[in-house]
Amino acid sequence: MKYEALAPVYDRLMNHVEYDEWVVLIDNVLQKFCQNKNPSILELGGGTGILAGKLLSSGYSYIGSDLSFSMCKQALLKGIPFVCSDCRHIPIDKIFDLIIFLYDGINYLQTLNDYSILFF
Repeated sequence: MKYEALAPVYDRLMNHVEYDEWVVLIDNVLQKFCQNKNPSILELGGGTGILAGKLLSSGYSYIGSDLSFSMCKQALLKGIPFVCSDCRHIPIDKIFDLIIFLYDGINYLQTLNDYSILFF
């Protein structure tokens, strides 16, 4: 799916999302389950990096990804470390403390095989 027209206005369209509450939830999960003092986060389907900016401001080590080049371009314009990639084939050779895939990005996977590739 192409996002050339949507990407430049995506942040305004997503203005209703409580990103600060997502950050609180992520903080809580990391405090409960992660012993690393500087947790690293990989976000799949990160859109234009709205949440990324908040996570980076909170001091997290972060890399984002999205399948849409147009969305990634918007994140990169904000100075957010992003890669354009399919969540089933992530071109990053690193272990992260937390991998998040929020909102509806996972709904683009259409088969059980897609889910198997993502999770295994």
